[in-house]
Formats: sequence, C-alpha cells, structure tokens
Amino acid sequence: MIVFKYINLDIPKLIKELRDLSVPSKEADFILTTGHKSKGLEWECVEIMDDFIDLKDIASNKKETIVAKEELNLLYVAITRATQTLYLNEKYLLDLDFIKTMKKWIVF
Repeated sequence: MIVFKYINLDIPKLIKELRDLSVPSKEADFILTTGHKSKGLEWECVEIMDDFIDLKDIASNKKETIVAKEELNLLYVAITRATQTLYLNEKYLLDLDFIKTMKKWIVF
C-alpha cells in the first residue's frame, strides 16, 4: 500500500510542496487526481493506475461486500472520465471467462 511506502515522510509538508508547484487545472498539461474527485469531470485522456482493488481478489472472495461494491463503482467512475483515450493498468484487463464469472454475482 502506498501509505506504508511513504510512512516516514512528512506527508503534510510533501502535500504543501506539491501544491506550491501546481498550476490551475485549466493550465495544466497533466492532472493527478483521485477517483472520488474525478466524479462529474471529463478529460480527453485518462490513465488508471493500479491503486484500485484487484478485481480477481473480489471474485475469489465469492461474496459481495459493501467495500467491493464501492470499489467497483469508483473504478467505473474513473474509467468513464475519458472522452477519447483510456490507459488501463494491465491488472484491470480481464479475460472474457472471468468477466462472465463476475457477472453472476455482482449487481450494478
């Protein structure tokens, strides 16, 4: 988990430094945001990193949980922000058989 990777850093100081270096989003060449903050927004190009829950981990649990449902909805929100190009981390590219298995127990 990313938090543990940077646990010994002064996170508030790091956030301040990043904010000091940033420009308004309309002027930015690159926007780094969360799935939550992306709701209602759109960009021509979106890249989904690997910090969402692993879909195969959800499926192996064989039961629907509130967390799993929320994570799937958030991943859906993030993916649907792209108007032209979407880059997905390979862990979200699933084979057709696995998708059919998921459809049996996930209700959207």
